[in-house]
Amino acid sequence: YLAARSQRRQLAYQDKVRSDEQKHDEDMARLKSKRSCYVQFMATARNYRLEILNLLHSPSEKPDRQPLEQARREFVACFAEAQLVASPDVLSKLEPFNLGLAAVYHGYANGQRGTGIIHGNAFEIVDQSLKDIWDNQWQAMRESMRRDLAAQ
Repeated sequence: YLAARSQRRQLAYQDKVRSDEQKHDEDMARLKSKRSCYVQFMATARNYRLEILNLLHSPSEKPDRQPLEQARREFVACFAEAQLVASPDVLSKLEPFNLGLAAVYHGYANGQRGTGIIHGNAFEIVDQSLKDIWDNQWQAMRESMRRDLAAQ
C-alpha cells in the first residue's frame, strides 16, 4: 500500500513538473512573440517617419511616393498585430501614436494638393506634428513596452 501511494505521489509530482515546464515554455514563447511584435512595430514606425521626412525634404518636383506608401502599409500591418498582443497600458500609448502618424500622413497628402509639392504652411505643420509625436509619445510608448515585457 505504501509503495503504491508513494508511486502515485511521484507520478503526480512528475505531472506537475511537466505541466509547469509546459506553461513556462508557453509563456516564454508568448513573450518572445510579443517582443518580436513590439520590435517590428518600432522599426516600421521609424521607417514610416523617415519616409515622411524624405518626402517633406525632397528637392524633387514630383517625389516618388511609393516608398512612403510601402512604409505606411507595413506600419499599419504591424500596428494591427500589436493591437492583438499589447497590454492595456501599451495599447493606451499605441493608439494615440498611430492617430498622430495618420494625421501627419493626411496633413502631408492634403498639403500636396496633387502637385507633389507641399504648399504653404502645411510643410511646417506636418514637420512640427511629426516632431511633436516623436518628442512627446515615442519615449512613453517605448517605456511602456519595456515594462510590459519585463512584467512577463
